[in-house]
Amino acid sequence: MRAVRRAAPLVGDEWLYEPAYGGARVMVSVTPGTGPGHVLIRSIDGRDVTSRSPRILAALATLARRLRAPVLLDGEIVDDTLVAFDVLRDGALDVRPLPLTARRARLERILGNVLAPALRLAETVPGDGRELYRRAAAHAQRAVLAKRADAPYRAGAAGDWRIILVERRHARSPRAPARGRRRDPAELRRLVERLAAIEAAGGHGSLDLGHGRVLDVTHLARVFWPATGVTKGELLRYYVRVSPFLLPVLADRPLVMQRFPQGVGRPAFFQQHAPPSAPPWVRVQTLPSDRVVPSRLVGGSLTTLLYMAQIGAISQDPWFSRVATPDTPDHAVLDLDPMPGVRFARVVDVARWIGDELTALGAPGMVKTSGATGLHVYVPLAPGTSYASARIFCELIATVIAQRHPDVATVERAVDRRGQRVYVDYLQNSRGKTLAAAYSARATAWAGVSTPLGWDEVDRALDPRDFTLRTIEARLARVGDRWAALRRARPVDLDAVVRASSTRPGRRAVAPSRRHG
Repeated sequence: MRAVRRAAPLVGDEWLYEPAYGGARVMVSVTPGTGPGHVLIRSIDGRDVTSRSPRILAALATLARRLRAPVLLDGEIVDDTLVAFDVLRDGALDVRPLPLTARRARLERILGNVLAPALRLAETVPGDGRELYRRAAAHAQRAVLAKRADAPYRAGAAGDWRIILVERRHARSPRAPARGRRRDPAELRRLVERLAAIEAAGGHGSLDLGHGRVLDVTHLARVFWPATGVTKGELLRYYVRVSPFLLPVLADRPLVMQRFPQGVGRPAFFQQHAPPSAPPWVRVQTLPSDRVVPSRLVGGSLTTLLYMAQIGAISQDPWFSRVATPDTPDHAVLDLDPMPGVRFARVVDVARWIGDELTALGAPGMVKTSGATGLHVYVPLAPGTSYASARIFCELIATVIAQRHPDVATVERAVDRRGQRVYVDYLQNSRGKTLAAAYSARATAWAGVSTPLGWDEVDRALDPRDFTLRTIEARLARVGDRWAALRRARPVDLDAVVRASSTRPGRRAVAPSRRHG
């Protein structure tokens, strides 16, 4: 199957988009077993090139040892790495007649536990290729690929795989109709009503998400929060209603899941990787620099949000950076975590001190409840800022507060040495670390929601238990989206802030520690 130069849209639910890697096309046959002879790599003209890359051969030998049945893969060799993008045979089954989305799901299942630097899955983005196009333009790459999601694997150039050439003079994509993370309010009401009907009928059913996408939902009548009676169905309906505010917070960010299949207070587990059974319309992406997790869920769409809630992921926990720039965060974060027994009023005091310090430095700061017992303070960063710089900046702020108020605040990492104080955690500023997003539900007894605040609300009357899954919508109607200010704020120039800090009268210099794991 070959890609052809033919017009294709950059946005369309019927398309999957991939980078054009520009490598050497190969067909790879792998049979179960150990020792030589279980891997065969042929070029597109049929030549045996198995021995040309010992590195790739070693990775495929690991796959051979774990397989239960033979497979035939399609891919490219790029810089001594095999990038697999399709599968033609899975055991005794010829999968070429299956749609691309089904073949991709099989490919992820086959390679999910054996991915290595020499064996990768091709990056794929359903429905919207604009970010791939922008990235290709920025790196002077010549094209991206558009592949029909429902197309079988056909010999020759059938037109189901298309080459979209990149205009190199412009580091931006051509005009494309907005895909729209915000759905029509009538459509959101329809989804809420359908979810309520499924819950009332026993809790099992199918949710039509449009464009042929159907999500099977289960156990919607199950009580997820025993203390409040909030059900799983209510969680899904909440996420539909707040999606216009939540989805921009999650857009293009890798997500980490903590899953509660039985609800709050029952066994839960963390999950970094995307489930192999994720539907093809859920955004799954492999980060080029990710050596541990084969693929991750990526936020920004209602379909992905509802799928995660269906599999028991109560909170939405995004990275501070995006998939296109995983090493450069968009904001720095201070996580205020009170030790057991510390009154919330003390957390409020620490937050206000941090707010005063940021104001003195000319740095904007936004505050929200954690949805549990703490507060989060976010500072927008200039593009290209490293995690290390964000962490050092937050360490300086945290250390100043702890030195000025040693009886209330601490930066002590050893839990048993923090005492009855508020831990000011600056170490969250690391690649892969997460905090609950604004408007995310939380697995607290009272079904709390991480809620953006105005600084005028951060006083001793503040009670995080006032912000719950059942109260947040009335607040949004009253005060609007206060977290949008974080996206609009002028980013902080950390160099200028540090210079201002060092010249402030009476300011005691604080040296950051070297303990940045």
